[in-house]
Order: sequence, then C-alpha cells, then structure tokens
Amino acid sequence: MHARHASSSASIAALALSVAWLLSGCVMPGQQGGAGGAGGGSQSGGGEGPTGCDARGTCQDCGVCASEGDCAPLLAACQDNPVCVGLDECMLYCQGDTDCDEMCRMQNAAGIEDWDRAASCIYCDVCETSCAGSRFCG
Repeated sequence: MHARHASSSASIAALALSVAWLLSGCVMPGQQGGAGGAGGGSQSGGGEGPTGCDARGTCQDCGVCASEGDCAPLLAACQDNPVCVGLDECMLYCQGDTDCDEMCRMQNAAGIEDWDRAASCIYCDVCETSCAGSRFCG
C-alpha cells in the first residue's frame, strides 16, 4: 500500500511540474500568449520556420511535446530532486514576478541547476520559436 501511495504521489508531482512550467513560462506579463506560427521545412533550412515540437504552433503545445520527448530526461532529473520540485512550485506561485522568482531561487538553491536545465531545454532550445520571449531565456 505504501509503494502505491508513493507512486501516485510521484505521478501527481510530475504532472503538476509539467503543468507549472507550461503555465509559468509561456506567457510573459503583458502578453496574450506565446509567439506562434506553425511552419514546415527542414532543420537545416535557413528561416523556413520551426520544426519538430516547435512547429506545434503554441508554447503550451510545444512544451508538452518537449516534456515528453527531448527534454524528458532533464524534467525527470528535476522531478527526482525535491528541492527542484519546490523551486518549480514556488516559481508557479510567483506568476512572473521577478523579485518573487529570485526569492524562490535563494530559498531552493539546491534545485536551481536541475530546474534551469529543464526550463532551458523546453523554452529556449526545443520551443525557441513557440515560446519566444520566455522569461527563462536570457
């Protein structure tokens, strides 16, 4: 019974973490949504439009794809680090407030590296076009 509860809790935490990233990273304060635009083309083409997950058209759809694909190992590493999960939950609460984000990072310092890797993979690498302007990309 205890193993079943732990597995259920881990599944809930994984879902909450994925949803939190998608909701907190895609829409900047003052924006109505992420930059969109589905497009064709190949990855080697110049300026032909987004490909792969990024071609899904919205930051949220791309983030789901990235979380289940290329960024899954980095997301799993964060989910396995309770401090990373705490950082994510805190950042979700902040809803884009920079001072609040910094407070979360200070209070959850042991989770920053895993969190930054996963967020960077999703928002800055895989979903670079769909999530253009994300507060997580420098």
